Amino acid sequence: MVILPPFTQDRALLDGFRRGDRKQLARVYRLYVHEVMKVARHGFVRGAHRLPGVADEEVMDVVQEVFLKAFKESARLQYDGLRPYGPLLRQITRNLLIDRARRRGTDEAKLEAFGREEMEPAPAAEERLDFQRRREQTRAFLATQPQEVQTFVKLRFDEEKSQAEVKTIMGITRRRVRTLEKHVLRDLAAYLGQAGAS
Repeated sequence: MVILPPFTQDRALLDGFRRGDRKQLARVYRLYVHEVMKVARHGFVRGAHRLPGVADEEVMDVVQEVFLKAFKESARLQYDGLRPYGPLLRQITRNLLIDRARRRGTDEAKLEAFGREEMEPAPAAEERLDFQRRREQTRAFLATQPQEVQTFVKLRFDEEKSQAEVKTIMGITRRRVRTLEKHVLRDLAAYLGQAGAS
């Protein structure tokens, strides 16, 4: 499950981000820098294929390049504030890792799988067990929820559709979409907290 960025609930942040306001850019950087560092260090996986990350001494170079690209004016203005922001940063990181692999002479056929959209960041070894446990508890939580909530979570988080797309697909109001989103995030956080997985 992808946790929503603050943009959806913080108009001032989105407006400041688009303007290039340093304070708001710093907020976004702080929110996502650790995620980008992990992806840069551990790379990506797609089925049996693995795109390796970089050595520790190169991680911050990649992170800096990712945010330079993400914070360019053209990139900021294209972001609508509805889509989760983490996947956009992961896509930039993936492209940079592919470029580095090409420069190292990696066979192009091995890189072909990573030119496609759907890839998962490779978790650090110490995170895998905790991730699996959290995922199982999230599934257990969703199994207790009404069908409407399960459908909403599938569309909004698994498929990462915008609020407008979810509204159309489910045939509900935008207000209902926002209400569902707020309640799902609140209730899931409480559930994981009680289960010791937050």
